[in-house]
Amino acid sequence: MNITSSDYTYPLSHGQRALWFLYQLAPKSAAYNTALTLRIRSTLDVQVLQNTFQALINRHPCLRTTFTTLEGEPFQKVHQYNIINGVRVKFWGHNT
Repeated sequence: MNITSSDYTYPLSHGQRALWFLYQLAPKSAAYNTALTLRIRSTLDVQVLQNTFQALINRHPCLRTTFTTLEGEPFQKVHQYNIINGVRVKFWGHNT
């Protein structure tokens, strides 16, 4: 991920602060992670898939936001431009 120097920082909302606090208590917890597996039963153009993810990231600031602390206070940093480095796709054998 490439981050430009013109990023913006904002205070956390009450909900974000609560989640940040819970994360501080159990940083290795996967409680708020969601995994998804999809089966695509057709030809897949990986470049088109990557371009689609890039368009989503460019359009939605929440997908370009990271959380950090400065002098013990949490804040969110919205990055202006992120470039995804590639989409990882695993291929399994298919039934014919």
